[in-house]
Amino acid sequence: MPRGGIVVAWSRDAWSVLRIDCRQFSVTINLQSSESSGLAWSLAAVYGPVLDALKPNFLAELRLVQENSTGVLLICGDFNLIYQAADNNKDRLNLASMRHFRRSLDAMGIEELYVHGRLYTWSNGRRLPTMERIDRAFAIVQWLEEFADHRCGRYPRTP
Repeated sequence: MPRGGIVVAWSRDAWSVLRIDCRQFSVTINLQSSESSGLAWSLAAVYGPVLDALKPNFLAELRLVQENSTGVLLICGDFNLIYQAADNNKDRLNLASMRHFRRSLDAMGIEELYVHGRLYTWSNGRRLPTMERIDRAFAIVQWLEEFADHRCGRYPRTP
């Protein structure tokens, strides 16, 4: 039974939507600022496949998202891929998959945004759990420059 999904929300007072593209693993929203500067940029929210056989299709889709983006690009979500060994608390790593993921990101010329608040974002919930960091955010350098005051992190819990 498939699980997961993507939800994207924005403030209509701050942003106008130019285009929405829904693909197999992503939803991309092309936005333009309501302010006088009229900054245009793209937000791609992703939900990567769990099945290894579909991961190459997912990485190809990321490149397509980048090619079709308007202005600067931010990609975030559940990638279901390990980026580096520190993203897993166990020794079992698929090094070939990690290399393919890193090569794809390097080819796109995107940088990871540091996400504050959690080392791992997924656990299998067992007594001796496997924990992984599969939720990430990446942006092209121009996005990082345009939004230099960005901060990624979890909202604090309310009592």
